[in-house]
Amino acid sequence: MLLYDIKFGIKMINSDIYNKKRNFFIIAILISFLVSIIESLPMLIFYVKGWVYPIEVNIFNIGSGLSLVIWQIFVFINIQISFFVNYLILKPFDIDEKRKRFKVLISLVTSIAIFFLIAISISVFTNFPDHVVYGANFARSLVVNSIALSFTNFTRINFKAYTIKLENEILKKEKIKGQYETLKNEVSPHFLFNSLSVLQGLVNNDKDKANEYIKHLSNLLRTTLESNQKKFITILEELELAKAYVFLLEMRYGKNLNINVDIPDSFNFHLIPPLTIQTLIENAVKHNEISKKNPLKIDVGINENGQLRVLNKIQKKRTSEPSLGVGLPNLSKRFQLLVGKDIQIYDDQEKFYVDLPLEKNN
Repeated sequence: MLLYDIKFGIKMINSDIYNKKRNFFIIAILISFLVSIIESLPMLIFYVKGWVYPIEVNIFNIGSGLSLVIWQIFVFINIQISFFVNYLILKPFDIDEKRKRFKVLISLVTSIAIFFLIAISISVFTNFPDHVVYGANFARSLVVNSIALSFTNFTRINFKAYTIKLENEILKKEKIKGQYETLKNEVSPHFLFNSLSVLQGLVNNDKDKANEYIKHLSNLLRTTLESNQKKFITILEELELAKAYVFLLEMRYGKNLNINVDIPDSFNFHLIPPLTIQTLIENAVKHNEISKKNPLKIDVGINENGQLRVLNKIQKKRTSEPSLGVGLPNLSKRFQLLVGKDIQIYDDQEKFYVDLPLEKNN
């Protein structure tokens, strides 16, 4: 089925934003942890091996092992701050936010500045030489913040492309939904028009039958309108609607109209757009002669491909009845929108039949 609720699509976007935000910070934490490990790795190797390190490993003057742990935590927090600053400035999950180059520059400069200031302030508690504080920390902050900036910017571009694609899909479905509603609104007037045409024939020939016809027509119109609010109904429900309509036709044509239904029980709960069979019966009655001399037989069944088939012998009327001309075109468009497949129409000048794809009821 091609249609789905537009509100559900919007809800899905909001839910997806939440999930992507969560994933962003999970990945940011993992990257921060990995970089902090790499950052502390040289000091850790020298500490384990007992080698002489260019800088005193006991940088906090509280013991080499504990100093290494605190330094790793410090680096981890610094990288997390870099990710958070980039997140706040670039706003990767804000759909309406326009990306500007100066924001990327501001994000990089701001996060480096914060990183560098923290590094300088932490140097008060360490025994780092000045050249390490001002040189190595600046180089390290440049690398770390470039990673954070690249990841945040990539996330933003990726999310923007995904959101545009999803919004376009929702707009496409909204357009389809509007087209479907237009087609659906054509069905009821079309059915009423044809029913009144039948009634006109009865009024001229049998007023008592016409009165009875009006009672049954009123009841059928009610059930038809209820069914037409749905996108799909089962074959069983569709046959009940068609049976009620056939009853009205038989009031006019009697035994001159024979409608034979032969559908296996296994197809009873397959789905079909409402008023499908009724539309095809209407079409056959409208365009073919129905008389004692030329009775009309309409067969409703399943073809060899598991599709619904409505078939009748062609016996064209000499004078055509008034028509809105929306029966088969409307049916074709409804199937294209709802099922994603078109109906197949066959006319070999002797017989006319229409094959219709069915949806399985999952």
